[in-house]
Amino acid sequence: MRLDEILDDPEDTWHEDRRLMNDLPDDTQDAIEQLRQRKNHKMMGAGINAYAGTNDYENFGDVHRISSDSDGGAIFLDVVASNPHYANNPFLPKVKSIKRSGETQTTIVERLVPFKTPAILNSGPLMKAVWDSYFVQSWEEAKPEWGYNPMLDVASVIDEAVKLPDPSSIIKHPKLIEAVQLIQQLVKTYDIPMTDLHNQNVMWRMSVYSPQLVITDPIAL
Repeated sequence: MRLDEILDDPEDTWHEDRRLMNDLPDDTQDAIEQLRQRKNHKMMGAGINAYAGTNDYENFGDVHRISSDSDGGAIFLDVVASNPHYANNPFLPKVKSIKRSGETQTTIVERLVPFKTPAILNSGPLMKAVWDSYFVQSWEEAKPEWGYNPMLDVASVIDEAVKLPDPSSIIKHPKLIEAVQLIQQLVKTYDIPMTDLHNQNVMWRMSVYSPQLVITDPIAL
């Protein structure tokens, strides 16, 4: 199955989302507008704190993420990129480059697949195999607590692990434990009252064998 067979074409909602970013620094807003003027540019997403788009949608090109340099997502990606140890953690994004100008940070990251892609999330046997490789509680054991497809609440489960002194009590995959410990470290360092882990901030990296969950933006400042 090809990616273009399972992905919906993203809708450019900039005319609606633009007003959400009025509090961003002027140079950050200018950088976003400049990116949007590039040939073949396509918006991938936007929120209060950041804009994401690609200049090579058809070939699954890298994503440019633009935000203020004090944004939680920017700080998370900066930590991931600056520590070579995290380069081999499949649960963390692959950062290609980071550029700062004024108060703006432009991060170029690998393009990932939306978490709620039906062809992935609705495949029960596939999601069961992925879940069972990540968590101590089995897929069948998780159903009474999380519903018929526990993977729908995977971000909440990871968020629960962040709040625990020992995330290995519910997570068994060593690299996912490492990713959770990184989030715990950021929460402590920046005195963050709550994480920003939800289904919009986790995505999939496609591989030959199975989709790989990736935590993309776990903290908000």
